[in-house]
Amino acid sequence: MKGCTDPFDAKSLRGGAGAQFQIPIRYPVNWEDLPDILPPENSVIISESSVKKATTNAHPPLDVAEFSLPNLGTDRHFSVVIGGETHGVSPEAYKLLRLYESSSCLHIPISEAVESLN
Repeated sequence: MKGCTDPFDAKSLRGGAGAQFQIPIRYPVNWEDLPDILPPENSVIISESSVKKATTNAHPPLDVAEFSLPNLGTDRHFSVVIGGETHGVSPEAYKLLRLYESSSCLHIPISEAVESLN
């Protein structure tokens, strides 16, 4: 997304281990353009470390231990939004989630004993 990490930045390339060259990447994209880009049968999955933010912005979030993707075949499209550890995902991500019927917010708790998942 526009304003997010550049997928071709040196650290991103190391972290992605070259996966950026194996999948199509459209960058940068504005949030308001996504509904025109994504297929109508899309589902949005948001990962959120704050259960309060997830509960406020979406229907009850799923706990990571309870989450599994249904086997919907290869024609199903999913968009995954992963927020930063400090601020989580943006309000625009939750707007996108509400546009698609089969969408979910996945609560991934971060232990207070660790500073980062990196």
